[in-house]
Amino acid sequence: MSKDENSGRREELLAQTRRLACIFLDRIETGVKDGSLDQTQIRMIGSLALRSLRLWRETLGKRDAKKERIDSLTARLADTEEA
Repeated sequence: MSKDENSGRREELLAQTRRLACIFLDRIETGVKDGSLDQTQIRMIGSLALRSLRLWRETLGKRDAKKERIDSLTARLADTEEA
């Protein structure tokens, strides 16, 4: 699998995970407004939404950390080449 394919799949995962979290949050909001959800269901769906958002943020964090690491190494290489 190439880096472009891997990156594309990661972006798709991020988009789908965010979409899933939004669906959970919308379901909670609708259920609370129309009274179709009890407290147990609200807690369960809320927990699923939080897990989805944590996964999304974790994946974003890993991507951002990797980018920062690459930028740092690139800067160090540039400094080394100048010396």
